[in-house]
Amino acid sequence: MPDEYERDDTSPASNILRELRIMNDREFLMWLHERLVDVHGDNPLMDYMHKLRAIISVIPKQQRTPTGKYNSLDALVDELDKE
Repeated sequence: MPDEYERDDTSPASNILRELRIMNDREFLMWLHERLVDVHGDNPLMDYMHKLRAIISVIPKQQRTPTGKYNSLDALVDELDKE
């Protein structure tokens, strides 16, 4: 009998995480845009969505940024403030 806390690598959440790891930056931001619209109901005509699409349009097609070491936006902002 499997341990109730055993990792399930076939779960939908595991599949999404696996897909996110293999996406390039452009694909990831397009996925994020779709999620904001389809899941959270954000209006694609809002100014921040225009900005997101503008950023997507200038990212080199195969650019891949390694997963960061920050567990929160606050931690990232603190590190950026040191620059």
